Amino acid sequence: MWEDVQLTSDLHPSSRIYYGSFTSALNENFYIFGGKTSTGMKNDFWKFDPVNFSWSSLETINPPSVRQAFAYTSFLIDGDEYFAVFGGESRVGLKNDFYILFMSTLEWIKMENFGDEIEAYSYNTMEYYNGCFYMTSGYPSYEWYFRFYKYCLDEQAWVELTNDNETEENKGYHSSFIYNGYFYVLSGGFAGWFEPTIKIDLNGDDYLWTIDEKMPWFAIDSYGLALNGNILYVFGGFNIEYYSYSNELFSVDLETGNSYLLSELNISPEKRMHASMVAINGELYVFGGKTSEILYNDMWVFNVVKENWKEQSISGDVPSPRHSHAVDSDGDAMVLFGGEDVTGLKNDLFIYNSLKSYWKKLITKSEVYPRNTKGACLVLKFPLVYIYGGITDSGISGDLWQFDIGSLEYTKLSWLFPRSYSKCYIFDNLFYVIEGNQENDTGFHGYEIYNIELNSWDRSNYPYYYSYVDGLQIMLNNTYVKVGGQTWLLELSGEADVFQPNGSIYQYPYYFSYVYFSAFTYHRDRIYSFGGGLSQARFPVFLSGTYDFYYIDMKEICFEGACDPLCSKGTYKSDQGCIECKPGSYSEIMGSEKCNLCPIGTYNANTGGSSFRQCLPCPEGTFNDKPGSSICFECPAGLNCPAGSKKPYKIKITNDYSSIQPKMYISPNNSISFIYILTVIGFSLLLITITLLVFNLRTKLGLIDLYTDKHNYKLHKPMILTKNKIGGFFSLVFLVIAIIFVGSSIIEYKTNNIQETKALVPLIILEESVENFIANKLEATSTFVGYGGSCGVNNTCNEKIFINTTNLYGSSFKYSCEISENDACIVKVTCYDCELRGGASIFINSKEKLSLASEIYVNITSDSSIPNEISSIRNEIYASKNYVFIGSKASEFYYTLTPSLFRSQSSNWQGEITGYHVSTEEFPLPGSQSLDIDLPISAEFKIMIYLYKSNSGLFTDRIFKQSVLILISGILGSVFGIMGAIAGVMKFIEGQHLNITENFINKTNFSDIRNKRKLIQHVNFGRDNEKLKESKEKGSLDLEKSQVLV
Repeated sequence: MWEDVQLTSDLHPSSRIYYGSFTSALNENFYIFGGKTSTGMKNDFWKFDPVNFSWSSLETINPPSVRQAFAYTSFLIDGDEYFAVFGGESRVGLKNDFYILFMSTLEWIKMENFGDEIEAYSYNTMEYYNGCFYMTSGYPSYEWYFRFYKYCLDEQAWVELTNDNETEENKGYHSSFIYNGYFYVLSGGFAGWFEPTIKIDLNGDDYLWTIDEKMPWFAIDSYGLALNGNILYVFGGFNIEYYSYSNELFSVDLETGNSYLLSELNISPEKRMHASMVAINGELYVFGGKTSEILYNDMWVFNVVKENWKEQSISGDVPSPRHSHAVDSDGDAMVLFGGEDVTGLKNDLFIYNSLKSYWKKLITKSEVYPRNTKGACLVLKFPLVYIYGGITDSGISGDLWQFDIGSLEYTKLSWLFPRSYSKCYIFDNLFYVIEGNQENDTGFHGYEIYNIELNSWDRSNYPYYYSYVDGLQIMLNNTYVKVGGQTWLLELSGEADVFQPNGSIYQYPYYFSYVYFSAFTYHRDRIYSFGGGLSQARFPVFLSGTYDFYYIDMKEICFEGACDPLCSKGTYKSDQGCIECKPGSYSEIMGSEKCNLCPIGTYNANTGGSSFRQCLPCPEGTFNDKPGSSICFECPAGLNCPAGSKKPYKIKITNDYSSIQPKMYISPNNSISFIYILTVIGFSLLLITITLLVFNLRTKLGLIDLYTDKHNYKLHKPMILTKNKIGGFFSLVFLVIAIIFVGSSIIEYKTNNIQETKALVPLIILEESVENFIANKLEATSTFVGYGGSCGVNNTCNEKIFINTTNLYGSSFKYSCEISENDACIVKVTCYDCELRGGASIFINSKEKLSLASEIYVNITSDSSIPNEISSIRNEIYASKNYVFIGSKASEFYYTLTPSLFRSQSSNWQGEITGYHVSTEEFPLPGSQSLDIDLPISAEFKIMIYLYKSNSGLFTDRIFKQSVLILISGILGSVFGIMGAIAGVMKFIEGQHLNITENFINKTNFSDIRNKRKLIQHVNFGRDNEKLKESKEKGSLDLEKSQVLV
């Protein structure tokens, strides 16, 4: 197993790469030379004593120039040890010089390059065998094949051994060793994939590279190796297969070729303390920290199931390297506050999205905010962040702050005793502050409780004990468990204590490893801890961090009933222990016995969900109609599925604007006049028909003759006014027409005598007549499509939906929220007897856990001043494709309300009515939008509706088209006109009748005279007398008929 070695010396080599090293065959000391550091290349020489765990710098004589990536080897001659280097990269380029260090005198001797010409190389290897150095080519090489050289000390000249038939390609970044007279070369960095192990027989004469068939193939470079007998040990390097650095340790038996993995690839964070750890979706996230003078801002993730680390690639506003910051997580989000970096204390605030490994800096809008702080504690209860205590530039703080991620505003809630490095939790709306340090570095014991609703503090009192702080501190609901810690930075503890709600303390009888300043969290039923301060026995070495990573089983501490080893958030209790929630479910509290299912319209693809917010809305174009789903289903063709759809929908509103406005006044389509006319005509026809058919009525028709002076009288004869039947008939017709005309005129006067005029005038003019413009009802209806929250029940809004109105005044207000048939959230704000004063607004802020929308419709409706009319405009905005509306910036809608005044002369309406006419001159502005993957760090859904009062007013006036006097005058004139017209018709008809009658009488008289003449001509008077008598009788009868007609 690996063991971390604590150095006893303050002096040590700087961090470096591409250096030369060897372990002494005489005293087991370890030596390094040269290499590349952060400040450049070196030529220093260091020794490490494995007995005393100390480094020492050795001054050498005539050292080579600074360099890196050179070939090197160590060897013994007659009991003396030597170290040789060749070539490498220097400040002036590649080198081909050759140096040997005499370890007894620490003097470097430069060897002459006699013999064959040799190129300058780097990243090559060299080995010593039987008085000669054997060396490979490296980078660069002007030949494509792998070259091989020999330098013997007795000849002091280079000889190239490369065979003319060589086919092995050149290499670099490789390693070599000599075994049983063979020069072995392992994998290098030029091939880029798995390579075989090759070898040359140093005792042969062809010097051709051959493949050792029994050896495994490798895909690594820049590794370290050591040979012990026939066992070759290989460690680390760059793994070309996984394209990552490795810390695997394996061995190879050179006789059999069998390889054995001694230490698995276990990439892990660098040692550190004052880092942070949280659990998200069943994985442990470690960020930042420090060791000695090194600060970190890397992110490491440990998979609890697979038990491996990976360094997370992060982007965005990555916090600067720091330590002693405050961190907590909720769902897929993590929030970080403050800490200390190279510039000093910080008070910046960041949020991390674990779904996309993205940091975002939260910029507050508040003018008052926490001071620069390290060692604070933080709790995230999305979207609220609670920050308490810590060390500031002016000392330890006791302030408790609340930050709203939705509004980006700080609020100072309270103050408690100053303390730092406390641990904070929230359960049942109670804020727990556990232990911590005071000004004099003494620790608090126990914990305080802040009631967020009541704004009050309470303290849990425990018997005093020797307080260790900065250990592992876990709240199991109302039970507090502490492991380890330090006091005064002088002594460490390995004890475990349980602080029970009844005020008693249980001390676990066994000891754990000393731990302080570590990053820790509670997951499943275990306390996981990484790093922390170094220790020597019970004493802290607090300047350096450690690699320590382990977990403590809470069941072990709670074994005797001292506490309940509750399952953490994101897990549930089962017979097999604490099990992580499956995809599509979540658990938000400790001690859950089952996981809650994500509602329809959402999904959760990850295990270990710890928040309802991890149930993400289905993306646009998909839906989910089943609870507890880990996926969403594709929307069928021809149907619509906005984000968060619970089912496919058939209807999609595409118009983004609609308007309903009062129309110009149009007289009602009144049928009374028509009915009246038909009734009078029908009744009159019936009356006339009866009159003409009934003889007694017909004979008396002349009694109603109104035209006695209009009859046809003969000229030059006395005019005697008489009544006749023709005058009576036409009088009757006149009366019928007059009744129809007068009645219909009166009806038209009553029903169609209104004329409407409209005028847009300066408001100041209307305000001279009207003091206040009031609408009976003003209503703002907002529809949120794809809303993820509950919205409301029975028209009562959810308590997390906040509605605020400004400059709207009314006798009463009504707020209602409901889910529509299409699963949209409809929020109505109704103002009765509503008056607009200046610029008004309606602000809707939803803080539900999944308050979002893919589409927003806003409809403003006001009662108009015109009776029975409304003015209404609806605007819509749509989120960008695959986005939803959520975040700190509100979507904005703009409306102009024009005050209106109505007046009328008619009693059909009130004399004076006020109201508003709604219009819009600006397009809505969309607010914050997020992809579904950004929802973990997004909070609140907001819309702002601006209602501007126009500087102009609309005046509507309805007046009579005519007065009663004009009506009467018109009726009288028309009646007499009708009477005269009918008189003319009557006179014409009567005249025609008289002419016909007169002609008939004249004809009859002429006939009589003719007949008399005939009678006189007859002889037989008696007979003629009879005929005359008959003729007279006949003439009398005709005369009587004529008289009757007259």
